[in-house]
Amino acid sequence: ARRGSHLGAGVPTKVAGRLNERLMQQRGLSERDAGLLQGGCLPDSDGILQDVSLLGDPQFRPYDERTGEWRWQARGGVLQLSLEEVHDRFGEDVTWDVVRCARELDKYDASRRVGVELPWHMQEDRELEPAEVINLVAERGFGPHRPGLVPYVDDPRDALAGGPEAIFHHDRHLSPYAQAYAPPRRGRGRAQPRGGGRAVAGGVGAPLRSARGSASPG
Repeated sequence: ARRGSHLGAGVPTKVAGRLNERLMQQRGLSERDAGLLQGGCLPDSDGILQDVSLLGDPQFRPYDERTGEWRWQARGGVLQLSLEEVHDRFGEDVTWDVVRCARELDKYDASRRVGVELPWHMQEDRELEPAEVINLVAERGFGPHRPGLVPYVDDPRDALAGGPEAIFHHDRHLSPYAQAYAPPRRGRGRAQPRGGGRAVAGGVGAPLRSARGSASPG
């Protein structure tokens, strides 16, 4: 599905488990604050970068798995921030987004905890089923080949304002997880040099040598 999107198919995608960067900017979070919530790294004693953010901590579980209620005292990250502290410092919108990301990371990317790009149903806020992806590709076909340009949205709620067609016609911009799939290069036959000799290593225009090793006249 992701490759189809990169090739121009009308398959909407979303990076599940990533904070809404637009929301973070609107709420005035600095790069440091955003890094404390997700993606912040510090080197360990061996100089290897380690994720020290709240959402990078697999022990951070800010919701009850049975009831779905928020767990205000859930803590994580190098600073052991609690969900309550996130709410008091950054507001309810950011807290809602943190809980959403934690759910999606636990479901789709529990081991890496960096986010994964998935085909997404914007209206129902869920991953598209394989049959739905096939139907979308069959109905809409492939557009012009534009590698890396994916119908990616930070927050599926942004696409709902435009109605049902918004899931297909939402503003397109480069996905942070986009990867261009270049077609494999085909082998080309090597042109034989004039005169029946072989070109000497050293590039185009090197002198040709006869069987005895002497340079043939040019």
